[in-house]
Amino acid sequence: MILNPIDILKHNKCTIQEYNLLEEIGSSYFHTIVKDENGNVLSGGYGANILVSRKIAFAEYLERKQVVLLKNDPDMFNTWGFNYINTGCGFAAGFDSNATTLRSLAEAIERWTLSKFIDEQYVMEKIDPSVLNLDKVCNWFINQFESVTFYYKSVLVHHNGNFITLHVVMSFCVIADGVFQGSSVNSSLNNDLWLHALVESFRHLSIVKNSIPKNINKFPENKIRYYSRALDHAKSQVDRACIKKWPMPNIVFHKAESFEGDAYFLSRTIIGGWKSWSVDGISRFLY
Repeated sequence: MILNPIDILKHNKCTIQEYNLLEEIGSSYFHTIVKDENGNVLSGGYGANILVSRKIAFAEYLERKQVVLLKNDPDMFNTWGFNYINTGCGFAAGFDSNATTLRSLAEAIERWTLSKFIDEQYVMEKIDPSVLNLDKVCNWFINQFESVTFYYKSVLVHHNGNFITLHVVMSFCVIADGVFQGSSVNSSLNNDLWLHALVESFRHLSIVKNSIPKNINKFPENKIRYYSRALDHAKSQVDRACIKKWPMPNIVFHKAESFEGDAYFLSRTIIGGWKSWSVDGISRFLY
């Protein structure tokens, strides 16, 4: 079965907004946003061409839509691990089974790694972007901030009989007395790893600068807006990391399944030994 994204989005009263950074950076770089009928952002995608941008945004839309359905189905609640973590953490949707499973594993590792860094003071390497050979798209995003620092960790995880290395990044992007966090994970140590984190930081900056507060007491908007004026609180958390020997992540839950006659795939992975980013209020620099 082949899905028609436009028909599905129209049926669910969603709209697509897109822009291109061509004028800003001199080459095309697209951003696609899917919004619901009330103007709330449901998903987003970025890419060097519009088809990639749309594909990522639509896959994220399918993921979030399916997660809501599964979470609200009593028969599926435990089947998809909501009894472990009652959020969409560790889910990925896509159009290739193996790639979707890898992205699910990567997201789970990203959540675990940054929790270990912020909550338990395990050390991530501090990297100045100037030492990296970043492209002009990355540098455009970097130039939207007064300063940018990356925190990096390479993580080895055992899954399905294989050892997989995943690279995790947090971007720490500063303007005045605020900081805008982003994060990324990739199986390759390439430009996209840094770019995705920067895009997330920029998206959080855009929320503060360009949107009317809607959910100021709800995760993650509460933290995005709080840390936009709480640089010192965020800095105190990243600076206290001191433990150099990391534990090995342990997968406690994994499930993968196809939907709509193999039109798309959904996968979920959960790593043990960390707390969901959404708990404990403002105190944790995780969102």
